[in-house]
Amino acid sequence: MLEARQKNLRAFVISQGTEEEIIKYIEQNYILLRSFLLVFSVGLLNETIKKILCKRELNFIEENPKSPLKISNSKPMADVAVKETKEEAQEQMQTKAQENHKTKIISRTIRSGEEIISLGDLSVFGQVNSGAFLQSEGNLQIFGVSMGDILCNGDYLILSAFEGGNVIFGGEIIDREKLLDKKAKKIYKKDEKIMIEEL
Repeated sequence: MLEARQKNLRAFVISQGTEEEIIKYIEQNYILLRSFLLVFSVGLLNETIKKILCKRELNFIEENPKSPLKISNSKPMADVAVKETKEEAQEQMQTKAQENHKTKIISRTIRSGEEIISLGDLSVFGQVNSGAFLQSEGNLQIFGVSMGDILCNGDYLILSAFEGGNVIFGGEIIDREKLLDKKAKKIYKKDEKIMIEEL
């Protein structure tokens, strides 16, 4: 009997790079890339890269050369009777999302192998061990040592002490070297650029 389920996917599109650069990127970030579909532009995906992707158990596809993906940052807004700017519409959507999803607060250590996913804001008052995974669709604050893998899609991410793991913020992988000085950091986007500031 046929069974089918709908699933929403997030994707990383790899549009350029040498074989060595792509392999290095996969090896450094494969733990976080498990939650994504990797889409390779035509000509980038070879047998060596395929073997590494299979070894790391990552999901991937190659674009159709006759019909490559068209990527845009946002969908055009539908006609609205009341005139409102795009920013106002986004603020309303965020406000509704926050009303539906209260801040989740965790006051304990997140153990290795544990996976926590929050549809709203998430605050962790405890250590995040290596091998743990946190995902927040809202803002994320960690007030303990962080050694696990983190995915944040909110407006900001606060790390009080980073000692390892992988970090994806707003769909971009953050260079670990920028976080390893053990000082508290605020990560946010300004003009589509990732900003990292000490607190």
